Amino acid sequence: MDKINNTEFKNRYASTIKKLGSNISFVRHKKNLSLKTLSTSSHYDSDLISYLESGLGNIQLDKLLSLSKALDVDFKFLFNSKISESTEIPHFIEDDYLLVFVNNIQQFLLRKGKNKQSLCVYSGLSPSAISRLLNGTTKNPTILTLLRISEALEISINKLFERSYL
Repeated sequence: MDKINNTEFKNRYASTIKKLGSNISFVRHKKNLSLKTLSTSSHYDSDLISYLESGLGNIQLDKLLSLSKALDVDFKFLFNSKISESTEIPHFIEDDYLLVFVNNIQQFLLRKGKNKQSLCVYSGLSPSAISRLLNGTTKNPTILTLLRISEALEISINKLFERSYL
């Protein structure tokens, strides 16, 4: 684990959010859904969806899961960096993605002989933020928080949402 360089992280974060937004837009268009229809079915404001599709902003996990479910697309797929017109879109799979994410973090730290404090140092997140996430107090983190952790662990965020990853 290397300490996150803020400038490099901001660039990678911007790139990830841009790809996430692009993927949401791609799936929405592929399924012929309007912003209004997606907004209604996901219970998320259409202006905020448009903002996200433009590659801007931050979003809480529950809202991204609602968008994924409304689009009927596998949640992890939205973080995929290699999507093209010929890509088959996998269906939404109901899961406790935050629990999977947290379990993968804990397994990684255990296997590498690291502790929560080292994750704080490398991610730039406060000890209380890491503790609340790992002990289940934080129920709805932002994608920015999850990306900081994935960057600190040097594991792609979509891998940390996979049950069989670690």
